Amino acid sequence: MQESYKAIKSFLSFILLSLGIIFIDILFSLNFIKEKSIQFIYPITYASQNLSNEIKDFVEQLTETKKIYKEYVSLSEQNSQLKAQESLLQDLETENKLLKESLKVKSDIDYDKVLAKVIGREESNTLGYIIINKGSKDDVKVGMPVVLDNRLLGKVEEVFTSYSRVRLINSSNSNIPTKILGDLSNKSLSFLVGGYGLTMNVTKLDQDAVVEKGDFVITSGQGGTFPQNLLIGEVTEVVSKVETMLYQEAKVKPVVDFSNLQTVFVLLKTEF
Repeated sequence: MQESYKAIKSFLSFILLSLGIIFIDILFSLNFIKEKSIQFIYPITYASQNLSNEIKDFVEQLTETKKIYKEYVSLSEQNSQLKAQESLLQDLETENKLLKESLKVKSDIDYDKVLAKVIGREESNTLGYIIINKGSKDDVKVGMPVVLDNRLLGKVEEVFTSYSRVRLINSSNSNIPTKILGDLSNKSLSFLVGGYGLTMNVTKLDQDAVVEKGDFVITSGQGGTFPQNLLIGEVTEVVSKVETMLYQEAKVKPVVDFSNLQTVFVLLKTEF
């Protein structure tokens, strides 16, 4: 009986010892797992935190960029408005100057005339020729001047029954007797020639003629093709005198926007 008791006691001790060893082993295993888990998870956590901070910084920068962009758009719109106002003021100043100069021109264009509408422009040279809705049935003839107020636009070149073709003064075929407004010496008698609808030049100006930037060019009336004192354009540049040149030349800017013509007048006369 006593031996059986010792055997049971030994067995229980063995069981407890085994359980203790197993428990200790489990603890060590858990610590190992925990340590390994920490070693594995820490870099991920660190990277995630850095990524989170970077995303936060990016969002803040993006928000700031949007704010700056909105301010830029607002400033750009304000700048565009200021430029538009400046351009309008310049246009008004030019028109005011032109009006003042026009008042100085006493052009007698009290002739019979017919109002015409611009119905087309030639595709080959949109600024050199226009088509108007008046023709032979309206008493329009070849050679008749075409004007807008006291400004010369061109001359009728071809006439059909219900429409006509008008050669503008900036056409390459133009050759109009001109002079400088205000010149009483007749030294500024010259000729205006066009440049394929792009430019206009005054040629054969006497070397002694006083011509300056800003002067206005008008018709001289010589040759009887056009009435005298019709406004043509404004001098933008004078070619410097050169000993080898017999005449001066000047570049001229039209006083009319040929690309935006809507209505014109045809003077029903071919000789003046």
